[in-house]
Amino acid sequence: MPGRIELHYCSDLYHLTDFFLKKYLLPLEDRERILYIVNDSWRVQQLTEEWLLRKSGEVSSEFPFISYSTWLDRLGNQLNIIPRRLNLTERCLQLRSVIDRNHQALQYFHFHGPYFPSDLIRKLILFFDRIRLNEADVEIVPNLENRLILNSVDRLQFDLNLLFSSYLALQRDRFLDEAGLLAEIIRLYSTEFLKKYYPRLTTIVFEDISHFQKMHIRFLEHLKMRGIHMILLLPYGRNPEIFSHKNSLITRIKSIADHYEWYPGVDKLSNSLFQIKSPQFNFAEKVQIIPAAHRLQEVENLAAQIKKYVVDNDWSYSTIGITSPQLPQYYSILEMIFSRYRIPFSFSVDRPLEQSVVIQNLGWLIELVKENYPRKILHHILQSPLFSYREKLSDQGILGLIPTFRVKAGKKEILEFLSRQIRLQELSINPENGEETIQLPFQEIKNIVEELFTEVSFFEKPQTAASIYRHLIQIVKQYKFFEKILAHSRTGFSRWWLDNHSSLNRFFELLQFWKETESQLRPSIKYPVQDFWEIFSSMIQLSTSHSRLPSKQAVQVVSINQIAGQKFKALFVIGMEEGIFPSGKSLNFIQLQSMPANLQNYAFDELVYWERESFLKLLQHPAEVVQFSYSRFQQERPVLPSFFLNELERISNRPLQTKHHLKIYTPSSLLDKLLENQKDFTADFQKGHIPDFIGDFLTARMIQHFDHSQQVTRHREQLSAPSEWEGMLSTDPAAMNWLIRNHQNKPFSPTQLESYAKCPMIYFFDKILKLQPYEEGDEFFTALDRGSILHHILFQFYRKNSPKNRHLESLTAIGREQLEKLKITDSLLWELEKEYFLGNEQRKGLLPAFWEYEQRTASTYKTIPQHFEISLGKVPENSDNIDPLSSPQPFLYHRDQEQYLFNGKIDRVEIADNGALLIVDYKSGILPNFQEMWKGEKLQLPIYLKMVFELLKNHYPNLYLTGGAFYSLRKENDIEKKLVFAHQNTSEITTAEIKTVSFPNEKFLVNNRSLTLEQFIDYIFDFAVNYINHIRQGKFPHTVDQSKCKRWDAKWCEYFPLCRVNWYKTSFLGRNQILPESG
Repeated sequence: MPGRIELHYCSDLYHLTDFFLKKYLLPLEDRERILYIVNDSWRVQQLTEEWLLRKSGEVSSEFPFISYSTWLDRLGNQLNIIPRRLNLTERCLQLRSVIDRNHQALQYFHFHGPYFPSDLIRKLILFFDRIRLNEADVEIVPNLENRLILNSVDRLQFDLNLLFSSYLALQRDRFLDEAGLLAEIIRLYSTEFLKKYYPRLTTIVFEDISHFQKMHIRFLEHLKMRGIHMILLLPYGRNPEIFSHKNSLITRIKSIADHYEWYPGVDKLSNSLFQIKSPQFNFAEKVQIIPAAHRLQEVENLAAQIKKYVVDNDWSYSTIGITSPQLPQYYSILEMIFSRYRIPFSFSVDRPLEQSVVIQNLGWLIELVKENYPRKILHHILQSPLFSYREKLSDQGILGLIPTFRVKAGKKEILEFLSRQIRLQELSINPENGEETIQLPFQEIKNIVEELFTEVSFFEKPQTAASIYRHLIQIVKQYKFFEKILAHSRTGFSRWWLDNHSSLNRFFELLQFWKETESQLRPSIKYPVQDFWEIFSSMIQLSTSHSRLPSKQAVQVVSINQIAGQKFKALFVIGMEEGIFPSGKSLNFIQLQSMPANLQNYAFDELVYWERESFLKLLQHPAEVVQFSYSRFQQERPVLPSFFLNELERISNRPLQTKHHLKIYTPSSLLDKLLENQKDFTADFQKGHIPDFIGDFLTARMIQHFDHSQQVTRHREQLSAPSEWEGMLSTDPAAMNWLIRNHQNKPFSPTQLESYAKCPMIYFFDKILKLQPYEEGDEFFTALDRGSILHHILFQFYRKNSPKNRHLESLTAIGREQLEKLKITDSLLWELEKEYFLGNEQRKGLLPAFWEYEQRTASTYKTIPQHFEISLGKVPENSDNIDPLSSPQPFLYHRDQEQYLFNGKIDRVEIADNGALLIVDYKSGILPNFQEMWKGEKLQLPIYLKMVFELLKNHYPNLYLTGGAFYSLRKENDIEKKLVFAHQNTSEITTAEIKTVSFPNEKFLVNNRSLTLEQFIDYIFDFAVNYINHIRQGKFPHTVDQSKCKRWDAKWCEYFPLCRVNWYKTSFLGRNQILPESG
């Protein structure tokens, strides 16, 4: 006995399906009599949950709901259909293989170049599917043997014929598409089959048949002849602007239906929403339109509104939904903002593989070779926790040096740069401050970089599909990706890591399918890295993975397709931008007018209608609030609101767009709100007097921390003596114990103490906390590099050559030799660096200019260079880079029964025949002046003079203190040896008339008394001793000299982001309270 076909349609599918679920609730209890078929697996889960609730919690292992795809596969297995049905991504990979194999023969698509866009392949597959489901294979594969190819339409017909035929031939006997599977099911589906597998089945409900084609309808007729009663539900209305693309479908269905019925929409809107004229409707009670400056502000406004509903309206998170026509662009922003503000969220939508962190890590290995080893990707790989490279470093913070590399890409260039930096480390003089430079761990970085380059060198040569598959499997096993994902799944990021686990499994399923396909087509073909990158990109762009642990106790992030049936109180639709929704794009791979006439009937024209229908679903959603939002700027590009929003405002009798600047409820603001009437919040928390909702946002530790921070803030605002929160650590026992252990016998360099004199807080950040500011990499040598190179060249020149053998040729030869050791590659920048030091026909060069100045002043200076790079307290392992008289022992200075240790390295020591001692310090930057020395801000020259005198007095019996000088070596036209201070009788140093500060001096007095040179040196040591005492006592306040901060301009201070100075309070306390005075 034949069955029956019923068609029920309504513009509001949500209410239509809800009506039928209630009507068929009792028949659904008998799962052997009725099947309810939906289009997506998420809908199965949604309906199952609702059904269980209506069944008062009855638990069962089987449910009447099944997805259309699963049902087809189940029928195929029950009918023993051997070929496997391929999913969309697998069919796209097959078509890409066909295109690669026939690339040279293509005529129309040849203009796309060597690589087909993934989106074009997807559109071609959808077009082929439509041809197949409409049983129109003969239309796309006509007889072209005797047909001339005269125009672009002919070339397109030829290419479609070639690709379609090859694509079907590849599937024959091994795989099936949907049309092939349906044909087999129709052929084998019999009454005997029904009696065996579905003996009691009487009714099948198809929830949404919008996608049905000719073959689907033939299948319905076949089921009807087997006695099945079918109920077809279709979203369809009378608005031609939204539903006219379904006219032909509904005509076909009515022609075979025994009964059809139309239901008016429950929440009927304007029938002319997208037409010129329209009656006025009021959406003001339900719909809001919120503009934002950018996407970050858009999501922050969203977070603020969600917290407001949860805190003020007592709504649960699960009653709030978020969707967007461009969800992938918002994933990372939603994760960042919601995690920051402690809003639980769950992505209920499948996510593209390309957004999986694990897949991105694998992609970096391929992209590293493809893009010629860019520094940025290198940094990503070495930092990744999935690889083991960073675990081999003594400190993972070392990787922060990579962004400062002065090479952007290139395997050879990066390795040569690292080798050059390692050689530069041997030049251990910092010309700006005389201290030894910090030895950066470039050797450690080079070791792991070489290891990485060896591993990815596999992709430098073309490889077969099988070898690529084995290599990627080996990488995942070697670095234990799955084990690491499992380990992280036990942490608070379990859902995120399990999603990545699902993505990795899905990727290797696709990779294995591609390998098998290539083994069938072209087993010996080898793929260069660029070709495989295109295949890899197609896999991760076209495929998605399922969320493993969607949470029902969180804000639900869903796609627009998933909105129907979701019971939200508030629905937020973000990213409503013109050009996105509606997109103005087409599902067709080509413009309709360019397509052969016989194929135009099978082109896709539904996208514009789908977008309109989807917008209608959003308006019809039963939520109390539907809020649309958009960003007005995207990367400084102005963005217009969606055309749909403009239409909505046009037909509304009230303005819907409002400025929305809610203050987001942060933990601090929530506590402030609760503390308005409660002074002792911590005590209330312990007594359990806190509102219930506060537990969603705050923990006991946060509340205790907030209470503590409130006390700190109040203390900072009081005009009292500075506390430990303002740099005075004297009252902190733990800090003082550490300072005593580490600084009681610590040697200090004058430059370190100059840093303390500038601002004690900077010293605390730099020397105590060891915080290193981020430095941008220059294109080539920095000023510091040039100073180190110059120091090393001059040291080698004076050390290797006796006074008689010192001449310009030997100086430039040493300079050229040292520069060649540091060479990266031949380039314009490298030539400019060499010219800076060695000169050319147009310029003199720094080294020739220096030697010329030395020769000119040799007759005027009585002091003669005797020692170079003489070190006290720090002797490197390579003693060839310091003076033989250097001492590993620091200089010991006594004051008031206390001992103070000093170290440092002196650039140049000059001694006259009569024993006059002159200290010379090379400077490649701005020269300090004597006023800074007198204020205790520059200590280097006087302290070095005393240290060298004590070291050398036994080697030179007639040695005595004479003065200190700076040697300016900034550039070739700015070379000068400037005597800064000296004994009153400067004739003992030079015969030339020079300006300097000589002692005794009537301008610089202490207690109205002039000082001798020895007393001036003791005066400088008083500053140094006071600074060391304050460091040992834990005194690190911000400088009270506001002009000093302004002089370097605080916004340029390297530690400005960490500074919390209260200038009003600091100025009020006054300088004498926190800065040391001279003795």
